[in-house]
Amino acid sequence: MSLNQFETDDQRAEALVDWLKANGAWIFFAIIVVIGSIIGWDYYKSHKSDRLSTQATNYYVFEQALESGKLDDKAIAAVMNDAKAEGFKDLAMLQKAAFQANDNDLKGAIADLQSQLAATKDPVMKDLFRYRLAVALYENSDYTASMAELNQITTKSFTGLVKSLQGDVYVKEGRIDNAKTVYAEAFDILQSPVIQRKINQLSTGA
Repeated sequence: MSLNQFETDDQRAEALVDWLKANGAWIFFAIIVVIGSIIGWDYYKSHKSDRLSTQATNYYVFEQALESGKLDDKAIAAVMNDAKAEGFKDLAMLQKAAFQANDNDLKGAIADLQSQLAATKDPVMKDLFRYRLAVALYENSDYTASMAELNQITTKSFTGLVKSLQGDVYVKEGRIDNAKTVYAEAFDILQSPVIQRKINQLSTGA
């Protein structure tokens, strides 16, 4: 409807009233939808913020317990039982596994890393879990399984670490030439004096 087609203000006013009478229900509905959307979005943001705050709090309690040298089962359960706390779950399980490994509970660390590896969806995070799992398996003297995990890692930023650990596995298996090759590749990427020392030791037979 264009009000410009009417000659006088009275005609325009009457036409507007008639149009509102004819379309009033739709206008009212549209207003309700818009207001509802605004209220709903504000509620969603508030609810999301509250949920994120709860997730962060649960993780903080768990982390504080670790820093004091304890593994708080109730705190880790609060993190892991939240279906939406994916990022916090990954961090918590990585830290829990590290704590277990340092506490000589390699089997527990391996089990938790395997479990979270299966649950994690992000490909880079999966490779991080694979690497940490490979380290735990290596420390548990399961060199075949460790190498199997390393061979599945495709994230380029992990290449140096992967090759370094592959070298360690080859040394344990007595495959010295293979170890020298991957150590050299690892050193080219990481420029690590530790890797260089390993290369020197293999070269001298020390």
